[in-house]
Amino acid sequence: IFGDLCSGTLAYFRRNIYQTTLNCLNISDTVIFWTRDNSLGSLKELLAVSRQFNWRQNLQNMPARGVIVCEEMEMLRNNEMNTGGAIYSTSLIYGRGLYNAHAKSESLNFAGCVVDNSVFNDIPEEVNIAELMLPYGKLYSVPYKQQIEQEVDEYVLNIINGRLNEQAFQNYSESIRTRFSCDNKPVSSERVQELIRNSITFLTTFCE
Repeated sequence: IFGDLCSGTLAYFRRNIYQTTLNCLNISDTVIFWTRDNSLGSLKELLAVSRQFNWRQNLQNMPARGVIVCEEMEMLRNNEMNTGGAIYSTSLIYGRGLYNAHAKSESLNFAGCVVDNSVFNDIPEEVNIAELMLPYGKLYSVPYKQQIEQEVDEYVLNIINGRLNEQAFQNYSESIRTRFSCDNKPVSSERVQELIRNSITFLTTFCE
């Protein structure tokens, strides 16, 4: 189902797969990207790919919630075939990074991708965070299912480039509403309507 719904997004990444150093694992409706190290170059590539994936999902395919964290993670992979032609395959991924990303993404109350503050802990002091994030995201008061007292805003990946006039805003808003119904599930519940409202509220931050 995921492959059918997201064929445009997956086709984009297949075209660029030979140029990336990122790892990627797709499990049902979950897509995991992770880097080989914690270098600044790897972070920039992760931010660029995640931003592409984020806006393509939320405007063209189906709504997605995501979080970028900086924590340890491991993967065990095996693929064997016995003499009878039966396949034994494992793809086990585990670690604090996976747990933290999953827990935080589940708590998000809108469709979007948040850059957790842990990402900036190991960045050299001479790097200006605002300049680093300028091509990828903006500071925003992120909505969570259980409202918490936020000491600081968090970076959220941009859903569009540039600014929106009134007509463009209406068009993008309608795209977001449509994405929430693309899996043929009802959108009339208060919970789904809240997600839609919060997602469109973030979109308003791009208006002229």
